Amino acid sequence: MLMTFMVLAEIDFSAPTAFGVPLGTLLLFLLLWKMLREGGASHSSGGGTYTSENTMDVQLRNEVGEDVVQFQHSQAKVANGQCVVIYTVKIKKTGSYVIAGGKAESGYFNKAYLATRTVSGDAGDVISGAVSCSAFHEGIWGVGAFHSASDVPKI
Repeated sequence: MLMTFMVLAEIDFSAPTAFGVPLGTLLLFLLLWKMLREGGASHSSGGGTYTSENTMDVQLRNEVGEDVVQFQHSQAKVANGQCVVIYTVKIKKTGSYVIAGGKAESGYFNKAYLATRTVSGDAGDVISGAVSCSAFHEGIWGVGAFHSASDVPKI
């Protein structure tokens, strides 16, 4: 560790590189570029993308089973005060269903952080879409399918 500091102390960060930019500026630019690509800078401003293996496994009351609507993917993106839940479902039984997404608490959605959308399809159809609700920064988010809007559990 001490050796690393000794080597860094001997580097002239103000020396120009082949690009005509001082080495220190170039390194700072590369560090910022890496942070932006990994989403590090967006997290500090309250944004970001969050995925969770248990998102589709959050137990919600009144949810239809996987033999009716099967979730294949879900992801939440938080930015500009909104939480956008992106999903892909496979319809197993022909019909219309309500997809609900947002902040989940003890089998219910918090109605302040909930969004719904109605989808229809035939058996075998794969449907992708999104629902958008107010952003939240604590707790877990979930997504589920229901027979009707009145079946969506809210607190």
